[in-house]
Amino acid sequence: MGLSFLYCNARIQDGRKTSIAGRKREGAAARTQYADAEEGFPNVKNDSHEKFPTIFDLDRFALDHAKKFPVPMDSAQVSPLSDQQMQQLMNDPQMQELGGNLYIAKLFHYIANLTHAGNDTQSTTIQIDSDADFQLLMIVGSHTSASATIEVTEGGSGGLAWQSAPVNIDNFLGTAQLPFPAGLIPQLMPKKRVYIIKTVNTSGAANSIQVDFWGYKLFPAAQAAQLGAAPSQ
Repeated sequence: MGLSFLYCNARIQDGRKTSIAGRKREGAAARTQYADAEEGFPNVKNDSHEKFPTIFDLDRFALDHAKKFPVPMDSAQVSPLSDQQMQQLMNDPQMQELGGNLYIAKLFHYIANLTHAGNDTQSTTIQIDSDADFQLLMIVGSHTSASATIEVTEGGSGGLAWQSAPVNIDNFLGTAQLPFPAGLIPQLMPKKRVYIIKTVNTSGAANSIQVDFWGYKLFPAAQAAQLGAAPSQ
């Protein structure tokens, strides 16, 4: 459930305060799901001269009310972040929450170079380092000629292919000026996993291709100090 949905419900209930109070005077029950919404924003009043809620107020409100919702059947319930973790997440832009855990996101590039002498096929591999999972955000690259296709397959028996057929190189690679997003949902490339990159050159001449997987290594937040990523006090 989105933050805006929860907040809008709270504001709608705010607008019903008068009628609710009237029903209370008449002895009718006036309990609603978000009757205590005002408690989520202790410093926010309905008076337009008072402080308007910030995004952090909305986050706190959503988290507090999310705890009251029933857990869907067969779903995995992740422990909520502690207040200290929430504070870290708000104070440090390097921090990222994933599956209920905090990570330090450090910029990183995995590079694959393929050199063609003529009309031929070349392949190479990249392996995600064992120290951290990798969150792929952008795919960038360069080539001598656009007359080439590319395929990416995850290593191992029955490895997952990233495409149903070879992709024209310009439909796969972005540029440094216009990076190509790896999807609306950032892709997680697990540590130690191998990826096979295969290119087929049809230019009839030499073709040097570089593929740049651009994203972030995700280190456990506890390693912030040793990574030199702890924010200045």
